[in-house]
Amino acid sequence: MRRKIEAAGRWVLHEIDTQEVLRRDGHIIGVARQILFFYPRLMVRLLEADRTALLEAPLKFAVMSLPDNDVALNWSAPVQDFARYGNTALAGLGTEFAVSCERIAAAAMNSSTS
Repeated sequence: MRRKIEAAGRWVLHEIDTQEVLRRDGHIIGVARQILFFYPRLMVRLLEADRTALLEAPLKFAVMSLPDNDVALNWSAPVQDFARYGNTALAGLGTEFAVSCERIAAAAMNSSTS
């Protein structure tokens, strides 16, 4: 997943090993990772559109193993997240970011099935 994010020109800012975090408190779950990513130029555009939207960055993917040994890939929904600001420029960025997330996810899922 990290390679697909980076191949799309985004920076992986942090990876959270959710499985390990929960294990520290005695909870056992399957493999679960959260990958936070963004890119400085995108951050500048976000801040120029509406500084209060800083909360929406970075974007995030969650990768988890399922009980049937399949893998689930989920991500934040930029279109909906940005729509709440009522800002046309942010709405456009939300759409652009959503397309980027969908492309990265498709590339990751295609490489995992081949």
